[in-house]
This record gives sequence, structure tokens and C-alpha cells, in this order.
Amino acid sequence: MLVDPIASELALDLSEQPPWPLFHYSDSVALCGILKDRELWATHPLYLNDATELTLGEQIAQDVFNEFSGAAKPGDERFALDSLAKSYAKRRASTRHDLFVVSLSEDGDMLSQWRGYAGNGGGFSIGFGGLPILPRHWPHTMRNDLGTQIIRCVYDQAEFREKLTSEIETVILNARQLAANDQMFDWMLHVPNALLHVAHTRVPALKHSGFREEAEWRLVATIDPKRRDVEFRPTSQGLVPYVRVPAAKPDEPIDISAVIVGPTQLDVGVLSARVLMEQRGYSPDLVARSEVPYRQRRI
Repeated sequence: MLVDPIASELALDLSEQPPWPLFHYSDSVALCGILKDRELWATHPLYLNDATELTLGEQIAQDVFNEFSGAAKPGDERFALDSLAKSYAKRRASTRHDLFVVSLSEDGDMLSQWRGYAGNGGGFSIGFGGLPILPRHWPHTMRNDLGTQIIRCVYDQAEFREKLTSEIETVILNARQLAANDQMFDWMLHVPNALLHVAHTRVPALKHSGFREEAEWRLVATIDPKRRDVEFRPTSQGLVPYVRVPAAKPDEPIDISAVIVGPTQLDVGVLSARVLMEQRGYSPDLVARSEVPYRQRRI
């Protein structure tokens, strides 16, 4: 399938430049799997621990789409934007299983992260010096089944609204320019998809202000559900959907800057992690112990 050049001109590259390294907190099983398979598991946002995942951002996105619909120029532009505003409730990310995220943090040794995401301090924090960023499957790689972008989480709703509004406005202004130069330009064919691309990427970046200290970034993975199946892992709360995303480019090692051993592990945990790293082709010197003086309560 050939890439539509008009769709390519409307698409925005929303990936940001993070302050590498970024850290992923995990348990022992996940660390072994990441090193062995050179993959990360991206989870559907609705199954993460913030009860407002997606819903806050989607409500704001709906409001922004309504505003642009009301201000649209009469004719094809207004028809396309009005159609999107009215249909967004059925097309938002929370109604679908094609968008997943990997959570990363700027801080690799944070008590709340150890307790919440790494076995109550018994897991690991993996520092990545970089991760592969793959163009989204729309529109650049329509023959591929996976695309990724990396975005910084926002904890202020006003900041999020401003950023989303600016990006949607950019798409619409670009569409107006294309329409002025091409009488065959089709607003309904191209513009709603370009705007949904923005919303689906940006919405997972908004988190409740109570999670601000996590300083989170997200690797947002979009799949083509016709070409890639969603996998499920059993948990105490039911089945959790996820997809596998590459942690390294083909035939290259993972760019690991550090592996921090959780604060509740015994000293032999550091030794085991160093042996594991060396067996997988990485320097054991990358392994260090957490400096957080956390002692798991025993009753």
C-alpha cells in the first residue's frame, strides 16, 4: 500500500527529545525478559494505576474539537470538523485496543516508584540511554504493524489544552494551505485522520497532578490491529492487554546506561544482576544498588 502524500504532509511528528537516560521500573521477571528478548511490554493506558487515564485528556480533546468545529470555515472544512467532533466519542483511544504505553521516569531511584512498580523495592530500575522511535503506522508506514513516539507527561490541564489546541490548529492551517493549492483536496478523507493522530498521541500524556513527582515520559505505541494481535497477561485484577515493542534496533544491543537494584533486595541480588548482565553481553559495572534507605515492613 502506497503512502498518501497529502496524509504525509498533514501528519505531525509529535515525538519529543527526552533527557536520557530514562528509567523503567520492573520486577525480576520483566528484567530477565527485556534482556533476553530485547523487548518492552506496552500496556493499554486504561489498565494503569491512574484512575483518570485517558478520560481527562479525552474530555479536553472533545472540547477542543467542538471549539474548532464551531469556528470552522463554511463548506467542506466545517463539514469535516463537525463530523469529527460528533464522532469523537466513538473513536477515542479508550474505546479501542490499538494504543499502548511504556512508562518511563527521569528519576531512576524514587521510593514511590519502587513501591508502586518494582515489587515494593524488590525489583529493578532499568536506565535506557535511548529507545527506537518508529514512525506511526499512519500515514508513514501503513504496511507496518507498529509505530512508536515518545512524549513527556503533562500534569497541568491548562498546559495540556494549550499544547493540544496548538497542534490541532497547525494541522488545520496546513490543510487550508493544501486546499488552496489543490482543488481536489478532500477534507473528509484527510483531516479527521490527521487530527485523530494528534489526539491519540497526545491524550496519554495527560496525568493527574497527584502523579507529578514521577516525572514520567511515555513511549506511545500504536498498532495496526489487522496486522498485529494484542496479547494478554493474567493479573489479580483480570486480563491486561499489552503489545511487544522493540527495545533496540535489529541486531543491536539495548542502549542500557544503568540497572539499579531495588532497596529491599539482599546484597546477593546485586551480584546476581551483574552476572545476568554479563551473560547477556552488557557490562556488569552498569549494575548499582539503590540509595533509598527503604526497609520493607515485616509483621
